[in-house]
Amino acid sequence: MKRQKGWVVTFRPDGRTTEVMHGTPLLEAARKAGVALTTRCGGKAGCLMCKVKVEDQFAAGLQPPGDTERRKLGSLLVEGV
Repeated sequence: MKRQKGWVVTFRPDGRTTEVMHGTPLLEAARKAGVALTTRCGGKAGCLMCKVKVEDQFAAGLQPPGDTERRKLGSLLVEGV
């Protein structure tokens, strides 16, 4: 959800919410909200441990996936991952 100063991101199922500026990676938003997303690669799309599912109505608020994300996620992208 867009606000004047940034975006409000809600992580489900626990409902933790944080406000972040446009362009903030979801992994960073999760950490700010206190949501533990396990990762071995530090968020460089190397291990695929931190993948999240984005509900369709909110996908337009995201930047398109980068080349590495597209290669790693493949068909998962059409499922909203």
